[in-house]
Amino acid sequence: PLGLDSLLLLGELNSALKRPEQAMTNYRDASVLYASDSRAGLALFRLAQLQAVQKRRRDAISSYEALISRYPQSGWAIPAMLSKADIEEKEGLKVSDPRSGRAMPASLLTYQALVAAHPVSPEAEQALWNLGRLLADLDRYDEAAETYLKLARTFPRTQLDAAFQAGEWYERKLKNTAQAINAYRLVPAGSKNANKAADRISKLGRQ
Repeated sequence: PLGLDSLLLLGELNSALKRPEQAMTNYRDASVLYASDSRAGLALFRLAQLQAVQKRRRDAISSYEALISRYPQSGWAIPAMLSKADIEEKEGLKVSDPRSGRAMPASLLTYQALVAAHPVSPEAEQALWNLGRLLADLDRYDEAAETYLKLARTFPRTQLDAAFQAGEWYERKLKNTAQAINAYRLVPAGSKNANKAADRISKLGRQ
């Protein structure tokens, strides 16, 4: 059989030549024949990407899951988790909430797993943002606000307006003035909502 490097190269070539079926076969072979090599994780990642492009999203999820479980320490595991969650959102996949038993977005669990395993990775920033949004959609505003505060504190240079949004949830949804002020104080000076945050702190402080 062809070596791992040759299969990866063939996969790249066939993908560039718009031959996705051949490319997917190359990557699948690489992941099976050389499963003991961590670079098989790269083969699975590229296979999943092609499957997603070909609208085989459930297959893509399976490939990402295989990568995450087999090669958790590889450089491809974290982006695989983020990509998997993105597909789960697009597909509207639901799972049972371990706490309540109710249906909840599968992507929510994937984002939580990413943040728990890799809390300071670049991908965790986007995962926290998406996680907070999903929690808010479920009316779990306390958890959503805590998630955005975690984002703001872990990634103080973030361009995502997490602290301001957390402040709004504390103020308007949770009626927690003290926490709202704390959140607004975390809004960076360069944020488009910095002036609004200062105004809210001033107004809330007079109540």
